[in-house]
Amino acid sequence: SNLNVEVDVPESYYHYAIPPLVLQMLVENSIKHNIISGESPLKIMVRARDECIEVENNLQKKTGISSTGQGLRNIAGRYRLFTAREVEIFENTATFRVTIPLLTVEL
Repeated sequence: SNLNVEVDVPESYYHYAIPPLVLQMLVENSIKHNIISGESPLKIMVRARDECIEVENNLQKKTGISSTGQGLRNIAGRYRLFTAREVEIFENTATFRVTIPLLTVEL
C-alpha cells in the first residue's frame, strides 16, 4: 500500500518498442529518489499517449540523496541512437515525469 504503480498502455501501442531496460530504469529512478511510506505513498503512473510512454510520479524527494542526473542523461543518449525525437523531463513541486518516444520496429 506504500507503492502504487498503475500501467495504462492500450493494446494499440503493443507494436511499438523502447530500448531494453529503459522502463525499468525510470521506475527504479522514481523509487530511488522519493519517500515511500504509509504516510507518503509513492504513486507511479506508466501511460501511453501520442506515440510516447510517460512515467510520472508524485514528487516527494528524499533528503540527503544527491543526484548527478547521469541515469536520465544515459537514457536520453541511448534514444539519440534510435531517433531524433527527444526524451522530455518535466518537474514541478508536485510531479516528476519523463516522456520517452516509442520506436517503430521494422520486421
